[in-house]
Amino acid sequence: MNPRFGLGIDAGGTYTDVALLDLTTGKVVVYAKSLTTRPDPSEGIRNALARINKEFLSSVSMVSLATTFATNAIVEDQGAEAGLILIGYDERPSDIPATTRVLMIDGGHTVSGDEKASLDLSYLDRHLGSFLSGLEAIAITGFFSVRNSDHEHRAAQRVREARDVSIVLGHQLSMRLDAMRRATTAWWNARLIPLVRNLIRATENVLTGMNISAPLMIVKGDGTLMSIEMSLDRPIDTIL
Repeated sequence: MNPRFGLGIDAGGTYTDVALLDLTTGKVVVYAKSLTTRPDPSEGIRNALARINKEFLSSVSMVSLATTFATNAIVEDQGAEAGLILIGYDERPSDIPATTRVLMIDGGHTVSGDEKASLDLSYLDRHLGSFLSGLEAIAITGFFSVRNSDHEHRAAQRVREARDVSIVLGHQLSMRLDAMRRATTAWWNARLIPLVRNLIRATENVLTGMNISAPLMIVKGDGTLMSIEMSLDRPIDTIL
């Protein structure tokens, strides 16, 4: 019986490492590395995989992709241009840089989930065009959206109608009541989506070009795995 291999890819800031694991014995069969290439990581991944016997690669039954791209982006204050829409906030979080485009609108709920103020969609509509200009992603968070997320969803629908852009909703990332931290987390997640999406698409293209059809999973910061779909929504989960 032909051996079944697991292929691990780790795209770091400097090097891209690959390892082939015999899933029967649990032993690493071969290991290789190459310089990470930016902004397109495809070449670095392809160069590392080129050092592995093609016959081995034809027996790969699963692939995991780990990356420090998100962690490095936070440490180096890099990432996509993302804006932040705050609903029912009295002030912007102190951790959000002054250069970040922030739109504060009336609305929000109480800690019990009751509507505290009506969502001011007319204000949002008047400012949305100029707010979205040049942005690659948007984070939307209501002060007590973990108790009632209705205003986040309604604001997101307005954004979708105005432009096709990645949208992150705060209540989907954290159920904690810490509204300031949740807003910062949502904003960072929005910044990371284009970066991680680019890495995943590059990896998929390289695997397809090398006739590797095994399912691809993403390694979270805690070492567990998540699907491609989840990682595209929650790249923040890959940080260390």
